[in-house]
Order: sequence, then structure tokens, then C-alpha cells
Amino acid sequence: MTEKIEGKTATEWANVGFDHASSGDPFDFLKAVECFEKAVKIDPSGVDGWYYLGSAKEKLGDNPPGIMARQDFYLAAIKSFEKVVELDPQHTGAWIHCGYSTEQLAYWTREEEKRIELYEKALKCYKKAINIDQADGDAWFNLGNAYRYLNQFKNAIEAYEHAININPRDFDAYYNMGISYENLVDYKQAIECTEKALEINPSKERIQNRLRKLEIDKENVEKGDKLVAKGKIAHEAIDLGISCLNERDFNNALEHFQKAYEIYKEANNFMGQAHALRYLGLTAKYQGDWATSLECNQNVYEIYSETNHKRGMAEAAHNMGFIYFQLEKNQEAIERFEISTELFKELNDLAKLSDGHANLGLLYKKQGNFSMAMDAFQECYKIDVETNDKRHQAQDLQDIALIAQEQGDYIKALDSFQKSYEIYKELNIQAGQTQQVGTIKNLIRAIEQEKELTPELHEQIMKTKQSLKLD
Repeated sequence: MTEKIEGKTATEWANVGFDHASSGDPFDFLKAVECFEKAVKIDPSGVDGWYYLGSAKEKLGDNPPGIMARQDFYLAAIKSFEKVVELDPQHTGAWIHCGYSTEQLAYWTREEEKRIELYEKALKCYKKAINIDQADGDAWFNLGNAYRYLNQFKNAIEAYEHAININPRDFDAYYNMGISYENLVDYKQAIECTEKALEINPSKERIQNRLRKLEIDKENVEKGDKLVAKGKIAHEAIDLGISCLNERDFNNALEHFQKAYEIYKEANNFMGQAHALRYLGLTAKYQGDWATSLECNQNVYEIYSETNHKRGMAEAAHNMGFIYFQLEKNQEAIERFEISTELFKELNDLAKLSDGHANLGLLYKKQGNFSMAMDAFQECYKIDVETNDKRHQAQDLQDIALIAQEQGDYIKALDSFQKSYEIYKELNIQAGQTQQVGTIKNLIRAIEQEKELTPELHEQIMKTKQSLKLD
């Protein structure tokens, strides 16, 4: 066994490989592979070296540099992981990654017979991992994926259920289980799984869109095969409309969304009508046609209200609040945002809830209702702390500081501005730091010139100056 290559031991080469891999750049992963290859050449029986080598090659398969073929990287990764389990048959991670690389290789293989063979091999790898550790949620989740790719949807659902029992907040397991139920034409269960995924991660727009489509399909299936066929045409029209919308081709987008709406209306599919109206309203908003956008969202809200569809109601109310704000109808905007925040609170959609409180704060401030504005911004800050959204925390603190300044609470204003500055500094956002320093300097100057300082206010000014190193 070679003890060193180019003066480095196997461990030292592995450490250099880690340094290259930590950048995340595919070309640096190539350098990492070279380092791990030297490590296993020095120590061919080193389990860790082979595992690191396989992991680096798998990453290159996921994100190949330049025009390099990902299949070659997955094949190489499989060989490395097979070497690991040859040396240590109880290595759960290697079995899982061997299965994953095999599964990805299958995905990129065109020949159907070969693809099936590879998926079945992946199944065996995941089952090996599960036999070693029944409580490995990743192994169960990946097993479910392999079954799903083989169209064995009942087996996939069973595997996803195991993954969820181990990790009840496994977003991907719920989402993929929903897809499996959809393939079994069990829309009730598909919707329940997708709703659970959305509850875990409510900010994902693609999940919300998927849920809307499932609700539409469920309604179509309940009304007969003829409507299922029409539903597919309407779905296609929606997808074409979204493509046009993304390209800012608003006229064609409207045409496609209107076509979908007419199909859903003829089929008496209320979920479909709401879905199409939502996009018609969005397109009108992009065109600056606030009246049409408002009308569409009002109709969406009414449809969802009839079925007590809380998420649909919340989003429509939020959209109406924004439109009323643009139309400078502040009281109407406040009323709609109050409705949406209550609903988003019930749904535990913290991102939308924070956004709603921020909008309420701005509107109350615009009305001169500083007490209500402060309550709204503080609620917003509380949520953003809970979700660890640092950038929004900095903005919240700035809003709180400005309201405190209006209320004459200069101690709270300085403290909040300072905390906002510190977050911008932590995030290395120079513009935010510069803005807060300028604001703080101006506020301190105004206070010192115009106000008689209480001992507490003087102490806060000195503390702020010291913290920000102000003269």
C-alpha cells in the first residue's frame, strides 16, 4: 500500500477533497474527485475514501460541468458505492446512494427494458438499506420513488407511509404519495396528501397550483368521463396561458385563460372556474387593469366561499387588498387584508401571514393610525423571527423604528434601527447598513438639537453611537 502521494496521506487528500467540494462548483467537484481517487489509491481498503469518492461523482451526475455526460458520473458513483458495501455490507448510506445513482441512471436511459432493469436494481439497494436500518426515512422515501417509476403505485404509497411515520413532516413524501394516489385515480386521497404537503411548506406556488388542478380533476371525474376529456383541454389552455404570461404576451394569455374559463363554466366546474378567473385577474393586474382584476378576484372569493375553501378565499382576499391599495381605497384594502390574515393564520401559512401584516402596517401608517401600524409591524417581526427570515426582520425593525419615531418613542426607534443595522451587517448587505447609519445619524442629530435628553434617552444614544462607532 502506498503511504503517500505527492507528500500527502489518504486523510490529507480527503481533506483537500472536502475543501474543493464545499464550494458547490461542478468544476471544483472534479478536483475533489481527483483528491478522493488519490486517497483510495493510498488506502484501497478505506471505506470512507470510497464513500466520499462515490458521493462526489454522484454530485457531478446531478450537476455535470460543461457538456460532460451525467450517465458516466452515475456509473462511476455506483462502482464506488459497490466497493463500499463490498468492504462494509452494513453501510446503510452507501446502499441508499447506490440506489439513488442507479435510479438516476435509469431516468436518463432511453431503452425501456434497460430502464426497468435499473429501477429494479435500485429497489434492491433500498431494501438492503431498510433491512439494515428499518428507521431510515430516506431509504423508505427513495424506495417509494423507485416503485412509483415502475408504476407500482400501491407499493409506492406503502413506502411513503413508512417514510412519513419516521418523519411526519416529510414534505416530499406527502407530495409524491399524492402523485401516486392520482395515478390510481383516487383524487380524494391525492388532495389530502397534497394539502398536507402544502401545510408543511405553504409557500410553494407549484404545490398550490397542483392542488387546484387535483380539485378540478376530482370534480370532473365525479361528473363523468366526458368532462374529464374537456378538463384536459382546459388544463392545456391554462398551461399555454401561463407560458404566454411568463413571456409577457398578455393578449394571448387572456385568450387561453378565457378559453379555459368557458370550458369550466360549460362543465359547471366551480373549482375550474375559480382557477381560470384567478389567472384572468393576474393578467389584468399585469396590464394595470385594476377594475377587471378586482372583479375576477371577487368572483374567485365568492366561489371559494361557497365551498369553504379557506386557502382560495385567503389568496383572493389578499389579492383584493393589494388591488384596493393600488386604487388608493385604503379602508377597503385593510378590510380585505384583515380577512386574509385571519385565514392564513388558520392555515399556518406564515410567509403569507407576515406579508399580510406588513401590508396592514403600511396602510394603518398611511391613515395616521400609528398604534395599529405598530401592532401590525411587531406581529410581522414576530413571525419573521419564527421563520428565521433575517432580511424581512431587518425591514420589520426599520418599519417599527419609523413608527416609534412618529410616536416620539426615540429610545425604541434608535434600538430598532440599530438592530436592523446589525442584521444587515450579518447578511453583508452594504446598502442596508449605509441606509440605517444615515438614518440613525440624522435622528440623533435631530434629537440632540431639539429635545431635552432624559438620562434613559442619553444612555440609548451613547449605546447606539458606541455600537455603530459613530463620532
